[in-house]
Amino acid sequence: MMERAYVKTVSAKDLKSLFEDEFGRLKQAVDAGKNTALVSEPYAGRDMLLDELSSNLGGAERVSFGSVADAEGDVPEDADVYLVEGCRYLYTRRIDGFENLESFVDGVAESEATVVASWNLYAWSYVRQATEVDDVFREDIVLPELGTSSIAELVASEYDITDFKSDLEETREEGGDITDRLPAGIRFRLGERSDNVFEQITALSGGNLGVARSVFESRTWEDGSEDDVGELSYEDAFMLLVVLTKEDVEHQVLEEVVSPNSLEKSIRKLSDAGYVESDDGRVTLRPERLVNAVERLERRNLVW
Repeated sequence: MMERAYVKTVSAKDLKSLFEDEFGRLKQAVDAGKNTALVSEPYAGRDMLLDELSSNLGGAERVSFGSVADAEGDVPEDADVYLVEGCRYLYTRRIDGFENLESFVDGVAESEATVVASWNLYAWSYVRQATEVDDVFREDIVLPELGTSSIAELVASEYDITDFKSDLEETREEGGDITDRLPAGIRFRLGERSDNVFEQITALSGGNLGVARSVFESRTWEDGSEDDVGELSYEDAFMLLVVLTKEDVEHQVLEEVVSPNSLEKSIRKLSDAGYVESDDGRVTLRPERLVNAVERLERRNLVW
């Protein structure tokens, strides 16, 4: 699971404290027997929060879908609590591409189990519009963006930040800076223009802890060049949308939803631009380009 690769050094305990309100709501929902969707951007740590929930509950059944091919979506009849990771793989955007999701929704509706399903934010937004999934998941808990102070402390706990200690001290002195409460777009622009490296990391990551790690590792803030990929064609943008919603997707799935005549060209263009990586028959969204990718797709009204 690609999400784990980018949050693996953040413990479930740390995540629980970062998302204390959301974890409390999640636990209350399960205790009340409410089927719940746990939703976040790619790489933001939702499945590790599910780890913490699982350890709190004890005895919960759990399944993790790692590809479209293994996403059957059956709900066991004898489960009290059923935790499901990788729900983004339950559908594809093609004719008959929602059969597994519809079967899963029917199974949740008929089951006496309490189901907690982990969803990619952009996949969840789409299926809520395209299906009746929220008829059975009436509770959805969305993990929020993290502020600069939280991102700074996480980065400092995991990496050698000798060169940036003064920036960390400045961040600590400011504490809960008012910029953390500004609208995301304004905060992003302010962070980009800041001299404080942790404000830049927070802006480039959109407050997403997994993306922040990738931004720090790749020193993305040091790359002052503009995105010079040019205008994406509709085919390029649609393929990027599919990768955004799946995070990591097989070439075979892309061949079913993207025009075969443009697929390889789109993969090459998006790979050259740094949005995706293509290897071993799979295409993966590069975490450090998540914010840019979403901005591109928002301009085309492909995500909302």
